[in-house]
Amino acid sequence: MNSKRLIYIDIIKVFSAFLIVMQHSLALEWAEHINPYDIQWKIINLVFIISRMGVPLFFMCSGATMFLRKHSIKEIYCSSIPRIIIPYIFWMLVYGGIEAVHSSSIPIAINSIIKAVIFGRYHTWFIAALLGLYIITPLIKEFIYNSNLLKYAIILSILFTVLLPYSRFIGDERLETVINDFKMHFVVGYILYYLLGYYLGNIIINAKHIYIYCITILTTLLVSQLLCVKNAVMLGAEIQNIFSDFSIIGVLLSASIFLSIRCITDCLKSSKKDITAKRHNSNHLSISHLASLGIGIYLAHPLFLPLIEPLHGLMRFWGILIIYSCSMTISFIISKTPLKKLFL
Repeated sequence: MNSKRLIYIDIIKVFSAFLIVMQHSLALEWAEHINPYDIQWKIINLVFIISRMGVPLFFMCSGATMFLRKHSIKEIYCSSIPRIIIPYIFWMLVYGGIEAVHSSSIPIAINSIIKAVIFGRYHTWFIAALLGLYIITPLIKEFIYNSNLLKYAIILSILFTVLLPYSRFIGDERLETVINDFKMHFVVGYILYYLLGYYLGNIIINAKHIYIYCITILTTLLVSQLLCVKNAVMLGAEIQNIFSDFSIIGVLLSASIFLSIRCITDCLKSSKKDITAKRHNSNHLSISHLASLGIGIYLAHPLFLPLIEPLHGLMRFWGILIIYSCSMTISFIISKTPLKKLFL
């Protein structure tokens, strides 16, 4: 396996975990205090837009690594899926147990635990979507290594999950209603990022491309911010559809961030050829270890969200650091125990 690939993917995993924590830390503050004339809300809105790219980047990393080699059906069910299911069950038992402690009777307490494991929490939809992608991986592999078929699949995904919903702008919302009613985004939507991660991880790039990626990031952020402020003035309500995972801005921004980190990592590695192999391997292992805490941070961070409820406005940014630090610390401690496979 190519070490260059591992380094940049690990960096993206660390970054995406931070973005997800950031999103959940800012969500209520962003939605409950919409004021397009308030500079604090504008700053929070801009950061919130960036934070929404955390989940797409995570799916892209999964696709980029899963297709590095062919996985058999047996390997998917005996290795890949258990690595997600086991930590998920443990953390849902934790959340269910917290509810059970405050229950009025033993039957209600048991019911709380069972419901937590079966239905999860608001943030665990990600696990179900990832499991679905893992399950269909043996099917996808039949065309993923054919560059023309891969491009065709990505184009179709963009057409059906990104472009078609924009039909509402021509005055007909029926198509978007059908897509929403059938939850098509959650059924087939994230396969776009799963495939895109592998595709963008294998295209040829060079240092000059970083300017294109950075300009795309800045342009999409500026357009998204302007549209958000405009809609907030007109509607005074949530406007996440502008920069959602399945919007044009969301796809462009996620892909540009992915490619920027890959390009920067390649450039930095090239400029440090004189670094000894021993030191290089040490740095790689450290970032790899931090990246391995991503699932643990994702599953654990809602435990600490109540800590930042008293913080409002730009003070919420301190809350992000608090929650991320707490989640990372508990995940790091668990990773040093013999039971780490049950938690991470």
